[in-house]
Amino acid sequence: MMENKEIIVRKIANRVSKKYNLRPPVDFTNIFEQKRIKFREEKFGTNGDGYSELKDTNLVIVVNSEINYIRRKRFTIAHELGHIFIGWHDDVTLCKMDNEYAAHNMLDIQEKEANVFASELLLPTEWVKEQLVKYGELGLDNIIKKMCNDAKTSFMACFYALENAMPSGNVLLVFCPSIDFRKKFISNNTEICYLKNMDFQEICETLCIEKFQYNMASYDILHYRLLPCPTKNIVEETYKNSGSIIDTIKALSKNRVLKWLHNFTFAINCIEDKYVVWVFQDGEELLFCKNRLIEMEIDRQDMLKEIIQRCDHYGYFYEYEEIEDSMSVIALKEPVYEDVQAWKKGGKDSKCLCNQILNDIYIGKELDDKRRVISGIIGSANSMHKDFSVEELYNLIQKRMRRLELDDFVNHPEFNRFVSIKSYELVNKRSGSS
Repeated sequence: MMENKEIIVRKIANRVSKKYNLRPPVDFTNIFEQKRIKFREEKFGTNGDGYSELKDTNLVIVVNSEINYIRRKRFTIAHELGHIFIGWHDDVTLCKMDNEYAAHNMLDIQEKEANVFASELLLPTEWVKEQLVKYGELGLDNIIKKMCNDAKTSFMACFYALENAMPSGNVLLVFCPSIDFRKKFISNNTEICYLKNMDFQEICETLCIEKFQYNMASYDILHYRLLPCPTKNIVEETYKNSGSIIDTIKALSKNRVLKWLHNFTFAINCIEDKYVVWVFQDGEELLFCKNRLIEMEIDRQDMLKEIIQRCDHYGYFYEYEEIEDSMSVIALKEPVYEDVQAWKKGGKDSKCLCNQILNDIYIGKELDDKRRVISGIIGSANSMHKDFSVEELYNLIQKRMRRLELDDFVNHPEFNRFVSIKSYELVNKRSGSS
């Protein structure tokens, strides 16, 4: 599996630290001399903190001379070194540290990568982890101040470092009201879910088990501690022992289901059985997550009742339980249709069978409308899953055909045989077999 670029960037920073024998507080002199990097300061107003020219024969780093805060200046230098050492960065780069970088264009992505590099260079992850353990009793605000003092770097560098070094379940929301700056830092292996009608801060307020507020220089910081994410093996073993997805969630959360919502998607993705899970609070949908292909048309009005009625109508296996804080959880397990042998028995082709079923049920324009719907469902399933076997395609079509407008068609005695033969024909045609 290919590593994401942030991991690669941190590895590059670690290699640079090792090659130039760097430890906090980092001295850039050796890098400048050996890489023959020209450094200068210029006055260029508020247009940026610094920039670099990335030409092998003429490497240049320029820092805004109007930056009075030496630690910010050091972060800017480390940021520009990131552009130099990250192999896929090129041309002239501009650093403006007060931006909240969004991953919408290449420049923004490169700026964020350079920030990650700078943080790792000035505050190596392993060193930060050591500080968190060694000075844990001081509180995070005091640890941040100590690390910044020891490493002679900025708070911003420390926030990026903490994102990678803090244990699972930690979130920092950093605000700087004077420049309308707001950024979130989420520790590794921390899942964050989307809860209906809530912004990110409201979600953190709902999920957190502890909340701390700090003020550092111009920054206001909210530190949220969430329940940590379990390992895949723990989820698998818990589900294997219980056989119930809701019991698994209750066991892993120690019955704090509301505080564990952010781990729902991870948990259902850890198990082989396919589920879709809804969480309701006071009758309103709060969370929806799934790891399955099946979809079900649901009336948004009175959703909970509608879901249960659909499950009962189609004979789907589901779990439902009222939990806590006016919460209800319903988990629908994706069915597997095992009778796929009709294609081996010969007989009519799928087109003849489809026409027979349609003519038994519908007439006139309705017949043509249903034929188009059925053709669209099957065509979409086949085109999007060209690697499926006969059995896999059969199961997929079975699931997708179960919608209210096709109830009569699905309940026809010949429906299963039609899907079986159609699946075989499609896979057979695709493989070019006779």
